[in-house]
Amino acid sequence: MICAIGLPFTNVVKILTRIPRNAATLATFDSALVAFRRRPEWAARAPDWPRLVALVHAGFRHRRKTLANGLQLAGIAPRARSEAVLGRLGRDARLRAEAIEPAGWPALLAALAEPVAA
Repeated sequence: MICAIGLPFTNVVKILTRIPRNAATLATFDSALVAFRRRPEWAARAPDWPRLVALVHAGFRHRRKTLANGLQLAGIAPRARSEAVLGRLGRDARLRAEAIEPAGWPALLAALAEPVAA
């Protein structure tokens, strides 16, 4: 989970070559050789890394819960705040963590960090 979300946040990932399952004797799956290169903007993103990891873990921690409920249970944000933020991002307030693509997590983190309008 954190690899699928964290790697694109921290690195440019490039598939160098694909390796078919018949390349090895007992392989039952396809593989790939990949290269990782740290993103040039990583220095600016690095301070957000611990909060992003905490957000992702909180989102996936409670099975069969909506993301807003999971974030509330983890103490990240009250459910009403999470639902409002998801709505501002054009998301259904009832969605689950697995419905957010990797690039959506940093946007959610930024939106949750914005001050609440009074």
